Amino acid sequence: MDIKSPKLKVKIKMKSLSKKHRVITIHTLVGAIIGIVLLHPLTKIVYWFEFKHDMGAKDENLWHFLMGRMESAFVVEMVPMSLAFAIIGGECRSSFCFLPPGA
Repeated sequence: MDIKSPKLKVKIKMKSLSKKHRVITIHTLVGAIIGIVLLHPLTKIVYWFEFKHDMGAKDENLWHFLMGRMESAFVVEMVPMSLAFAIIGGECRSSFCFLPPGA
């Protein structure tokens, strides 16, 4: 096998390109999951601390607030909000793919 053949160069380049796409896809999916599982609840916690007195839930603690909101987080009406956090998390995580190693 001659390494200088054009067909082999194209195959090697395509293989490394598909590996890069796979890595970016995995990073984006992990980021989307992190966005939904971590960023969304953290935003709810900030919302609760800011507006708990305006909501009329002065005696409700943070845990009860989060559990009540998490039950309603996976209904059809909340898909746009979950999608927004998935996009934010996916974009943040996929940006790590473009950093130089050791940075």
